[in-house]
Amino acid sequence: MKFIDKYVKDHNPLGYGTGGKIFRCVNKESNETSVVKVYDKTRLNERRIDLSLEEARIGLSLPVHPNLVHVLDVFDETDAVMIVMEYIPGGTLYQHQIEIGSIREVCAARMLQHILQGLAVLHGVGVMHRDIKLENIFLRSNGRSQKLSDEISAIGDYGLATRTIPNSQCVGSPQYCAPEIALIGLQEHRVTYNQPLYNEKCDIWSVGVVAFVMLTGLLPFDGPTPTKVFAEVIKNMIPFQHPSCRNMSLQAKHFILRLTNSNPSKRPSAKEALRDTWLISCC
Repeated sequence: MKFIDKYVKDHNPLGYGTGGKIFRCVNKESNETSVVKVYDKTRLNERRIDLSLEEARIGLSLPVHPNLVHVLDVFDETDAVMIVMEYIPGGTLYQHQIEIGSIREVCAARMLQHILQGLAVLHGVGVMHRDIKLENIFLRSNGRSQKLSDEISAIGDYGLATRTIPNSQCVGSPQYCAPEIALIGLQEHRVTYNQPLYNEKCDIWSVGVVAFVMLTGLLPFDGPTPTKVFAEVIKNMIPFQHPSCRNMSLQAKHFILRLTNSNPSKRPSAKEALRDTWLISCC
């Protein structure tokens, strides 16, 4: 069966995911609205096509969970790889952050709980996401709830997800990447036989960065070029002295520091982070 046998796709894209265009589509039989990520094979090299197929395989293999965007169908066609996913109407956490700025601790903690629950599922089946950021966190309601704490957050876009753990690829968004990935980006790491460069704890670091951004509206690590950003990540000097952190609780700061420990082995797992006293007190 081909995509057009089952779905009708809009002509105009909703946006762009990792390497592909996102369109709204409708199931011809159920009339249910979904989205489809389209990878145009005519514009991709063999490696990128293989990565899109790996994304599809991982997405289909994931268990259905409220804190993960569900992959419904995959079509490997002559000129395109098409990944059909559930449509989540609330938009992304990034869109909300732009609109409202910083988020209250109770609301932020609730959404971080959802993100960690989704990661616990991913890591439990041997998958690391490698691109946790506000743009890849989706909100399941209509997205305009007066009570942001009522939103259910779901991790999406599996374009950089992998089962290859440990890994030595420098991928993801520099502002959210862990220092062990930043070191690879700066070519300060040298791969040796059987040396684990990074594992799923890179996602935990990214959640710590997401937490800081949610509570302040600021990126803790930034710069004019990826190289400059990598250098800031490796320094790991989170700007808690910034005026935007004035009202941040000590417990929230401690949570962020736990997740952004420069030593991956000292970061909590997703399940351990869910037991953090700050999260429990807020949720």
